[in-house]
Amino acid sequence: MKTFLLLITILTFSFSYGQVEEISDDESFKLNQIFLVTDKCNNENGRDRNNCVRSELDKLIDKEFNWVLTENLKSGRHKINLMFKIDINGTISNIKIRSKEQVLISELERVLKTIPKKLRFINQDGETVSGHYSLPLLIYVEK
Repeated sequence: MKTFLLLITILTFSFSYGQVEEISDDESFKLNQIFLVTDKCNNENGRDRNNCVRSELDKLIDKEFNWVLTENLKSGRHKINLMFKIDINGTISNIKIRSKEQVLISELERVLKTIPKKLRFINQDGETVSGHYSLPLLIYVEK
């Protein structure tokens, strides 16, 4: 009985999701990829570009962050997720920060607002577009 039900389930999914739809020539589509770049990381490719951009962001955040505020935090690891939108002019907006520590949230929001308009998204054709970016951070506090 289990084998029969398994066979029926497999056949149902293969017929319902395995259908091929003809795409006419006028309905062609293009997969559009976008990449985050900075002035220094514009000529890099793939993983090197991602590492370069991440390094640039880390430097900007480290430079502007007020580290004195971390003295009142518990020692250990503090996980933070930054999410924001970068428009075609390089302006950061729609900032969303998740952390258990309100001090870190307010400070990182301030820091993100001070980042110069160096960041921008480009598509594979080289055109500047707007996009969303997510940046996970870990802050270690030692006492």
